[in-house]
Amino acid sequence: MAATLPQGVYTALVTPLSDGGEVDYSAFSPLIEWQRQHGVVGVVVCGTTGEAPSLSVEERERVIATVRERAPDLRVVAGTGCSNLPETIRLSRFAQQQGCDAVLVIPPFYYKDVSEEGLLAYYWRLLDAVQVPVLLYHYPQLAGVDITPALVERLLDYPHLIGLKDSSGDWETLLAFLLRFPRLQVFVGTENLIADAVASGAAGCISGLANALPEWIVRVTTAALRREDASAQNEHLKAIVEAVDAVPFVPAVKQICAWRGLPSMTLRPPLCSLSPQQADALHRTLGSLEVL
Repeated sequence: MAATLPQGVYTALVTPLSDGGEVDYSAFSPLIEWQRQHGVVGVVVCGTTGEAPSLSVEERERVIATVRERAPDLRVVAGTGCSNLPETIRLSRFAQQQGCDAVLVIPPFYYKDVSEEGLLAYYWRLLDAVQVPVLLYHYPQLAGVDITPALVERLLDYPHLIGLKDSSGDWETLLAFLLRFPRLQVFVGTENLIADAVASGAAGCISGLANALPEWIVRVTTAALRREDASAQNEHLKAIVEAVDAVPFVPAVKQICAWRGLPSMTLRPPLCSLSPQQADALHRTLGSLEVL
């Protein structure tokens, strides 16, 4: 059996970009230190919040290497899923060579309505090509491709398939993964479901919001893992999530990071910064929630 990941909070780390749109590798150090200070278990690099589809393969390799070097005491999971299999294998092998603790692999996302056999072939070839622990990444709203329980069932013979991240936001979908696959570690990617998910057996969360607000995410997740009552904190977190979800998510996370004293970061097209009106509304709401 492949090594599992410790339970807890994994921050889906943003990728800092300079005003010119280049990756600012030096800015990873304060971002990682911020996470370390607030008690996260690990970080996920080159995921959705990390703008992975907007980065070249070479940039993603350098990001993975940079974070692995600067976070030796944290677990590092590398997002390696691409729309083509050769690049997914290349990045997954690179992450393995760098000593990453796992890879997170979204389905190939260009072709829609693909068959289960096609997706199985993709994941079979990846799992045959690497030994690093693998997490499947279910995010149908962005990928446009479902990871179904039937698909997962046919991948279970690979011991280094250790789990999955569910970002569907659908409680019934998440619960089905938890109940049907007790061998796998399930991480929730939707912050307003953390408490219920962990209470139902999830291993923790992989949270983009934790970049800016790690203490809120850690507080709720830790309480749930300890079977403590955190209903008040959880309701507070849900209100925060609702405020952030009212505007584009990745720009909001980078904006809140800046408000909290972390490095100022731009975004790479097609993403762009919040409008002044969006930023003002978000700031006022988070202020009323005593976040800022």
